[in-house]
Amino acid sequence: MPISSVYRYTIRLSVLGLIACALFISGCVGGLSPQAELDAAQSMMELSDAFASIREEQAIMQEEIDSLMQLVARQDSLIRRVADFTGAPIPR
Repeated sequence: MPISSVYRYTIRLSVLGLIACALFISGCVGGLSPQAELDAAQSMMELSDAFASIREEQAIMQEEIDSLMQLVARQDSLIRRVADFTGAPIPR
């Protein structure tokens, strides 16, 4: 199915619009003072550190959850064995 000329024109305008926006934004950012650029870079570094600490905390919490799930499974199997041994009914 051939691409219509209207569709090509729309794609070209979209691409040119994106390029124009990118150039405009880079021009605006380029006009910042060096101190503002340093502040922005510092903020990005702090944000990166915050994300890293969140990932570490998530990993620790996932390990704790996994450990607790194993503990519950062991207790469940122990309760079932004791109930089977004593003949007590177990609700399922």
